Amino acid sequence: MTERRRSRRAVYAKGVLPPTARIRPGRDVIVVNLSESGALVEGCWRLRPGGRVELVVRVVDQDRVIGGHVTRCYVHALPPRQPVRYRTAIRFELMVRGLPQPDVVGEYVCPP
Repeated sequence: MTERRRSRRAVYAKGVLPPTARIRPGRDVIVVNLSESGALVEGCWRLRPGGRVELVVRVVDQDRVIGGHVTRCYVHALPPRQPVRYRTAIRFELMVRGLPQPDVVGEYVCPP
């Protein structure tokens, strides 16, 4: 299998919480993984592939607004009596330096 990623991804697990993030105008999302060139986020909203988004990531008590494009969006979970959970891949328009990059292996699991 060929690696298509342009940058190493930080994945959050084992008690390490991801940075706080939202898709503008105010939709909270969970950061599943994050790199200098993109992110995989989870939330209750379906975003259209090809659409432009602004991801706001909280880094050291300061918001970073990062423009990007949705490359894919899919249903991740259908929890009983709760909203559908979508995962959305976002490719950033520019490489972003200085994002949280913990050296953690595994996948962050969304709390119920």
